[in-house]
Amino acid sequence: MHRLYNQSDTGRPDDHMNDKYRDMLYGVCPINGDENITCGLDGTPFDFDNRYFKDLMRLKGFLNSDQDLFGGKVDGTKDMVRRFAENKEDFFRAFADRMVKMGDLQSGKPAEIRKNCRVINENEDFSFHGRFILET
Repeated sequence: MHRLYNQSDTGRPDDHMNDKYRDMLYGVCPINGDENITCGLDGTPFDFDNRYFKDLMRLKGFLNSDQDLFGGKVDGTKDMVRRFAENKEDFFRAFADRMVKMGDLQSGKPAEIRKNCRVINENEDFSFHGRFILET
């Protein structure tokens, strides 16, 4: 809702949003409407494809954090969005590789919990051995 009505406390919509997309969202999310309404994060919410990245290039990111991948200040993300938008097979391959990597924390093997996923921790011990135990 903030992107539509009060981006960064300006009282205005996000000026980095596609005009037609913004108008469509106004219809789905009126200013005094139900805040529990949901909307797909891309133009094909029920398909596994690269439309999400294409939409970001068209300034149709639903969330600020999503649109910042293409227009934000983090190095490399704009190029990644462009690459995945232009090459669906490259996105599928990278997605599969990362899913395997994320699921490959095996008990008994040294690992690290990073404070920032892009940077190896320095001088702090966030390593663990064994498995996580969640207390309830």
